[in-house]
Amino acid sequence: MDRRQWMGSLARSLGAASLALRPSQAESSDQSRPREEYLIVDVKPGHCYLLDVPREDSVPMGTCWRGAVLPCKAKGDGLDAGGPKSPLEPMFRRRLIIKVDDLATWSLTDFQRFARFIEDNDAKADLGIIPGRCGPEVFAWVRSLDPHRFEIWNHTWTHGYGGVPNHYRQPYDVQCQNLERAHRKVLEETGITMRGFCGGGIKFQGQGVHDQDEATHWVVRNHSDYRVHFHAHAEFADRGYGQINSDGIFMPWRFSWFENEGLSEEQDPHFVARLRERWPDLDWNRPSAVGNAEELKWRFDHPFWHVPESGQIDSMVAQFHPWLWKEPELAALKELLDHVRSKPDWMFAGAFETYKWLRDKQDIILRKTGPARYLLDAKALRHEHRLRLRLPSDTTVRSEIYRVTG
Repeated sequence: MDRRQWMGSLARSLGAASLALRPSQAESSDQSRPREEYLIVDVKPGHCYLLDVPREDSVPMGTCWRGAVLPCKAKGDGLDAGGPKSPLEPMFRRRLIIKVDDLATWSLTDFQRFARFIEDNDAKADLGIIPGRCGPEVFAWVRSLDPHRFEIWNHTWTHGYGGVPNHYRQPYDVQCQNLERAHRKVLEETGITMRGFCGGGIKFQGQGVHDQDEATHWVVRNHSDYRVHFHAHAEFADRGYGQINSDGIFMPWRFSWFENEGLSEEQDPHFVARLRERWPDLDWNRPSAVGNAEELKWRFDHPFWHVPESGQIDSMVAQFHPWLWKEPELAALKELLDHVRSKPDWMFAGAFETYKWLRDKQDIILRKTGPARYLLDAKALRHEHRLRLRLPSDTTVRSEIYRVTG
């Protein structure tokens, strides 16, 4: 599918065994909001966690939250939906997923600079690797990354190197072989099981195409390890983009086709006309976002890719290419990260991390069981999670493996 076809499609679619306890630094680089204190707990399925806070608080004993932020009504305590807010409220914030493309030997220095920037700003990023164009130094660097901050996803075996697609218009079995070849290489070299996939923009027979097609969806969907498909065709997002669908989670981009492209009536008259039908008061003649802090913030505040009719979104994907972001440009990107951090209902997250949370969020239970004690019940979860709770960072945490007693 070429760029124009993608534009048309997009336009149509508009309509613990291990415990880590430390204060969050999520607010440390933003002076516009006071720094918040969090308790960070790594939880596993089949476990419960006793949380002993250092002092009694005002939450009534018996208060219970299941999934959603508002408390369940506990028997006999008279609580209703107006009760105290769950300490797990930070986990229910909307999520910005920073998707970073084209990790290879030739781009390693740029990726290292970008990753340092992400670390310095206490954000997260998903790095798309091209294993067939990576030398040992790339895999060694990937092994050194913090897995709680950086997810690694499959950006095809060669990114169409030499004009040969890995997926576009290839038979299902060839696509399976190419997906597995990249998947196995990363697993063998780094120990990382990739969970996400996205094709790359390539040149094929003289035109630009996206190196994936309908068959790619089934290849990704039928692989037991994959749960995230960036930029999948809209028809496969049967419950909408950014939601758990019957076949996983589908993540579109919303920052522009690429961050260095503008959007204007001259370039894309039909697409801009459709945007103006829905948002007549906004200026859709947009400049490049690279190094442009105001444009980056504007695009965050005015998402237009795959926004449902309600206008409400729970996640957003920002796509970046590190070689475009040298030190001066990163200064503008820092303004975007600070802007996101200033929003009380947003957080940084990985795509697979988001998938896991969407899958499990309604099965986690938190109860106030004593004057200074909470019980975090994780026995029904399907995945491990790093949870951020608004409780004192010096809370004592003890884990218990779930068993039936009596």
